[in-house]
Amino acid sequence: MSTSFTRKSVSETLILLVGAVVAVAGKQQDSALLLGLGILVIGVGVFWGGVSAIGRRRVAFMHGEARFVTHRFTGGAAVLWGLLLLLTGLVLVGAGVGIALGFRESLRSFVEMPGAWLTAGGIALAFISAAAFWQSAFGGEHKGMRRLLTLPSLVLAALGVLLGAGLAGTGAWGLQDPAGLSGLGSDLLTAAKAWLGAS
Repeated sequence: MSTSFTRKSVSETLILLVGAVVAVAGKQQDSALLLGLGILVIGVGVFWGGVSAIGRRRVAFMHGEARFVTHRFTGGAAVLWGLLLLLTGLVLVGAGVGIALGFRESLRSFVEMPGAWLTAGGIALAFISAAAFWQSAFGGEHKGMRRLLTLPSLVLAALGVLLGAGLAGTGAWGLQDPAGLSGLGSDLLTAAKAWLGAS
């Protein structure tokens, strides 16, 4: 692991830790300004991580010495991860600014809507699955048996992209029509209970 990569990773982690400490202090002191500032700093750290991932075209999780488990994304897959981090960072920065300006209850009401969670989860799943697909398809040479072994992961990743897009679309609809989304959830739960009872 290179020294520059270590320094960048440490500085990104420090930004997140500082933001977390400030946010926790704001929560304990019931200070909207501190809580919002902490979330804003976390958002800046996540955003910077996204910029770094796109600029370096690589991102690593659980990185360390060679004897430890390392999961890396490079090239286009790293760019997709970087875009997801950019979006997440922007959302956190926006939430931090909103809380600091006194819109905490409005943001809480929005976050408690099922549609918001479905949309965020769907977008995250779509980006993560797309990155996994890219890494499996273009992350190295696949010849002969290796190509066959990568097919299941490609199929799962493609399904993840489709499922993520579907969840995001359903969540966006739910934000426009919360009652409709709640009704759909009730219908699905009733159908699942009926199916389980029949089997």
